[in-house]
Amino acid sequence: MHRAKGLEFDEVVLLVPKKSEELDQKSDTNKRLKYVAISRAKRFATVIQY
Repeated sequence: MHRAKGLEFDEVVLLVPKKSEELDQKSDTNKRLKYVAISRAKRFATVIQY
């Protein structure tokens, strides 16, 4: 996700483990990185939680 800053893609797929919700409560950095990843999509953004 760090490498995606400044780039754009037609479609972005973000895989998020369910346990990351617990980590997000402790760290705003994870939330910010997810936002950066999703905001790189020009047309479609898909988030899959497993």
